[in-house]
Amino acid sequence: MTIVSFLSRRRRVLALCAATAVLHFVTIDWLGARLGPQQSTAVRPAPSVMQAQLRLALPKRSASSEPPPEVKQLDPAAPKPAPKAPQARPAPRP
Repeated sequence: MTIVSFLSRRRRVLALCAATAVLHFVTIDWLGARLGPQQSTAVRPAPSVMQAQLRLALPKRSASSEPPPEVKQLDPAAPKPAPKAPQARPAPRP
């Protein structure tokens, strides 16, 4: 093996690696431009218009002589049950 064949083999590998890197860069750049929304050809939607609807006011309250009904209080809470005594376990057999 001579030094000339060694250098040309190394140059060949270097050229293939450089070509692979350039093709990857070009492909990723091309796909990246296609994946995102296209600004120049995108149809811009019409701006949304906000609409408001007015509701009628509630009728005025008339003065009545009756007081409002009283609210009944709830029954007192039921007493809490007593805690259960722990159950005794049988002694293990020897």
